[in-house]
Amino acid sequence: MVLDRIENLDAYLPALPALARVREYLAASGGMLPDGGAELGGGVRVNVAENALAQTGRYEAHRRFIDLQLVLEGSEAMEWAPLDELSGGGYDEARDIEFFEGEPAGGAALGLTAGMFAIFYPQDAHKPGLRHRHDRARKAVFKIPV
Repeated sequence: MVLDRIENLDAYLPALPALARVREYLAASGGMLPDGGAELGGGVRVNVAENALAQTGRYEAHRRFIDLQLVLEGSEAMEWAPLDELSGGGYDEARDIEFFEGEPAGGAALGLTAGMFAIFYPQDAHKPGLRHRHDRARKAVFKIPV
């Protein structure tokens, strides 16, 4: 798991070269990302939306994609946990998602404000969409193939 500010994205390019597609998309948009989804090439895609935030949620994880979640406006809380500390409810291969119930023994609460991003790898369970200072947040979720 990575937590950082978007201006530091290039520091992660050596470990995850597909981030170049994310960087190019952000640069081309001039900071004005349109709502909706887009294919960025190389199997990378993005979905931009404003979401209502909740008090609670469920952990999720993905096997074929890495999530880069970038808060554009507002703020959002997320939680992270090691995948091996959770038991799943079954993997949905078509959607590349598995949801988990319960709480892990360890983990971390994350508070992301505008301009911050989190990268979640397949071994990272994460609980996005939680209320943090605001009731709504606008964000971009980039799906990067493993």
